[in-house]
Amino acid sequence: MYVAVSGEEVVGFAQGGPNRSDAREGELYAIYVLQASQGQGLGKALFQRIAEDLAEYETMQVSVLRDNPACQFYERFGGQVFKESMIERGGVELVQRVYRMPIQLRTR
Repeated sequence: MYVAVSGEEVVGFAQGGPNRSDAREGELYAIYVLQASQGQGLGKALFQRIAEDLAEYETMQVSVLRDNPACQFYERFGGQVFKESMIERGGVELVQRVYRMPIQLRTR
């Protein structure tokens, strides 16, 4: 896990590792940057650190809700939707997207 710090405040984090459903790929488990700290390159830096850790893999996956504005973030790194499925959270049906990204595009 990596964290982004501004002063003494944690403003973001990212965690990744082997894919939990396919050991041939890496997976970005979670990434988050506080809204007030977005647009400063912190998300990109965190993403790249995870990608560097996963360099032994050719690709990595990340799951995200289809309506999440972060989808554009993953698409900028070459992420392409390869699977969508319905999930339930709090009694609500949501569409979950799974993006696959080539690791070599991590410096984009």
